[in-house]
Amino acid sequence: MQACDVSCSTCSGPTPYDCTTCSSGGLFDGFCREVCTDNYYYSFDDATCIGCSSECSSCFDTTDDSCWACNTSYLLYENTCGSSCPSPTLEDNSLNKCYLPCPSNCLTCYSLNTCDYCSPGYEITSTGCAY
Repeated sequence: MQACDVSCSTCSGPTPYDCTTCSSGGLFDGFCREVCTDNYYYSFDDATCIGCSSECSSCFDTTDDSCWACNTSYLLYENTCGSSCPSPTLEDNSLNKCYLPCPSNCLTCYSLNTCDYCSPGYEITSTGCAY
């Protein structure tokens, strides 16, 4: 029988990164660790869940610019949650985030001047969409 790390219930090897099932917590890439609730992220340095900044509902660090999503009444823009969107971005209250407006005749975009798809009859150019 394979000798497993104490964090593993079953394993494919002896290290903490060889787990196939866990004694407690969740399995993440062969490693058993605590499962964090909303407003917390798992710190591999500290081997525990640590609270996000007060505006974040999920995050990847404790700093204000490390949010994945925001708590109600905050809007996400560039990993930061704020009470309003910075200019020239617009609010999407249904998703609690800010977005850049698309250029004229652009159906979807990923930056202020860069279109993914143009309106019918228009073609993508370096400055947006042209007829």
